[in-house]
Amino acid sequence: MVKQSGRSISELVELALEELAADDERPFNALVELQERGDVSVLDAARRLAEEDDPARRALAARVLGELGNPDRTFPDECGSILSRLALSDPDISVKKSALFALGHLGYRKNESDLLSLETHPDKEIRYGLAFALNGSTDPSTVAVQLRLMDDSYEMVRDWATTSIGCTLALDSNSIRDALLKRINDEDEIVRAEALHGLARRNDRRSIPALIEEIGTEGERSHPHLFMDAARCLLQIPEQDELTKSEIFSRLVTFGRVN
Repeated sequence: MVKQSGRSISELVELALEELAADDERPFNALVELQERGDVSVLDAARRLAEEDDPARRALAARVLGELGNPDRTFPDECGSILSRLALSDPDISVKKSALFALGHLGYRKNESDLLSLETHPDKEIRYGLAFALNGSTDPSTVAVQLRLMDDSYEMVRDWATTSIGCTLALDSNSIRDALLKRINDEDEIVRAEALHGLARRNDRRSIPALIEEIGTEGERSHPHLFMDAARCLLQIPEQDELTKSEIFSRLVTFGRVN
């Protein structure tokens, strides 16, 4: 929670614009204060920002609306409607992307089918935003799009589509598992880890050889904990059990032999 500053909404809007434009590590205090305030006056201000000519102000509107009232979301339908319009119709790529990510944070599903047309958008960042926005959906049409996005040329699109499919345990079929299995050979380390974790969540033994290779191969992984987490999931090791990498590797090898 950000301490309320007592500033007016208009003052916070200008400060938030400065925060987002700054090329530094300053915290987004004004933006977060707008989001946490979350009342109808902030909603109205964001609605006005979404209509302005300056794309930076429309992008700010998306950032505010995506987490309005955080952590207790307010006006989700109003926010989702505005964000869907920005994602589909705004002429500026940065605004469209901001709106897509905001929809993902909001978890808004009512206009989800309209977003699917962005699957083949030429800008990879829009496809990335789409994969994020669709995260967790179980709608058959959306799942079909996510499965295709798992084969996208941009690794961030593959990452989020794979994460969505892998984490959504309500989705479990041969085609789902085969799509995850295909991605365990992805050139991107995080995509491979997410695919292996998705298989591990489904207790799919085909993940074992790849997990053994990823954990046992000499050389550093950028994100070794992701493969360790997948192995712990498959082996059903409780979170409170503190095991070394070699201990998990040994258990994994034994598990593969026994099973």
